Amino acid sequence: MTQVVKPGAGFRRVLYVAIAGDVAIAAAKFFVAALPGSSAMLTEGVHSLVDTGNELLLLYGVRRGQRAVDEWHPFGYGKISGVPPSAIWTCSYTRCSLRTPPR
Repeated sequence: MTQVVKPGAGFRRVLYVAIAGDVAIAAAKFFVAALPGSSAMLTEGVHSLVDTGNELLLLYGVRRGQRAVDEWHPFGYGKISGVPPSAIWTCSYTRCSLRTPPR
């Protein structure tokens, strides 16, 4: 018997594993930050949580892009999966450019 695999199922699995890994890493960093009161590790923990948010946005895009064809979208929703990565890139670029000191 042949098993039917949905398109994007492998990508979703990778995102679930990455989200779980980032949450575990963030928890470990927060724990280590609490021991000596390290602000650098606290910042790294927040960074890991932001990475988790980025992956959740990617997962949203993948799920949204797999919706069925309807009256308003006769070619489907596949192109929407490119929007969250673009939003992540734009926010990251803007944040980094605003924080970079002038020369």
